[in-house]
Amino acid sequence: MTKEIQGSVSPSNPIAVGLGELCVSNEPTVVMAAFALGSCVALCAYDLTAKVGGLAHIVLPNAPSFSRQSGEDSPGKYADRALPEIVQRLEQLGARSERLVFKLVGGAAVLSGSGLLGSTTGPLPGRLEVGRRNVQGVLSVLYRAGFFPTAADLGGPSGRTIYFWPTSGKMRVRTLRGEEREY
Repeated sequence: MTKEIQGSVSPSNPIAVGLGELCVSNEPTVVMAAFALGSCVALCAYDLTAKVGGLAHIVLPNAPSFSRQSGEDSPGKYADRALPEIVQRLEQLGARSERLVFKLVGGAAVLSGSGLLGSTTGPLPGRLEVGRRNVQGVLSVLYRAGFFPTAADLGGPSGRTIYFWPTSGKMRVRTLRGEEREY
């Protein structure tokens, strides 16, 4: 699902970008948010010259082949689909790909060592380390396309909430442990 922006949005009333969603805007009053990111990764992209930006709430690194064939309407769900989609939509609003700046947040190891699946002393088997795989997948897709993130708040044991101002590129991250950072 892609969010369409209408009306005034503020930090106290942000646009929530849910699992698998993608949102773009050129409205200076808009603030986007992805709440309680665990293993998911928020991909933020913006063009300061065009004053346009967007956020994709990535759930998994790669779309399965049946998803590509069925035309599933979750453009932000998979890293390999989210990047070209967000670039295309930002270009439709006046961005130029060579000016795009990327910031990443998320990919926490929320299940590793938590006891949720039995183990409390070490990492889970590779197939369950979704946060790590998401980070690797997003970075791989970015690098293959010739993009490099300018800021990243990735990994670790704690989930995060992100607030993103798409026309300025400002990003505020709050961990579920109460820490706050700005990028």
